[in-house]
Amino acid sequence: MTMDKLRFLYVLMCALLPYAYTKKALSRGDHALLTLCLAGTATADGLILLLGQNTAGVWVFCAVQIGYIARYGLAVARNVKNSKARRRLTATGLTALLLLCAWAVWLYKGTNWPAQTRAACVYAPCLAGSVGFAAAAFIQKAYPFPNKLLILAGMVCFLLCDIHVGLYNLGIGYGWVNLGNIVTVIWLFYAPSQLLLALSALRYVTKR
Repeated sequence: MTMDKLRFLYVLMCALLPYAYTKKALSRGDHALLTLCLAGTATADGLILLLGQNTAGVWVFCAVQIGYIARYGLAVARNVKNSKARRRLTATGLTALLLLCAWAVWLYKGTNWPAQTRAACVYAPCLAGSVGFAAAAFIQKAYPFPNKLLILAGMVCFLLCDIHVGLYNLGIGYGWVNLGNIVTVIWLFYAPSQLLLALSALRYVTKR
């Protein structure tokens, strides 16, 4: 079995892990969003690792990050008691989504960049948004401990992984990280990110 197949198998196992604790999840809605995001991640990695469809895989990853934004954004909104602040948060999220759509349309209508580059330019703000909402959920204590820590650590690892993917695609190394070992560094961040996120919807403290 090739390394790419082993990597995909690992991602698939992480995607299936939340089904083992469905009845012990923090909430049904949060668990459903997590399983959907992990399924999207497995689909994207299948496209990239097994089929070589990089551009399609990046677009699926865009949907995954939007799913994570929805997951953390809803958690933050539930934690906001003031209805006016909640409406303002919702309006901000919808505005950001419209701007993202406009950015994607401009990239495809107004540039002659390669398809994968344009997809990556849409993915970057999606990833930044999901990491930002994960940080907001941590700060606002939208999740209990250790879930909030698992989410933040998982998303930071996701971010660091994709930064190195970008460096790899640009042919850039730094320090001891070069094009010969950067794929290993990518997976040193990506592997824990998927496991941490897969465990982030489990209820660790039972109600008394």
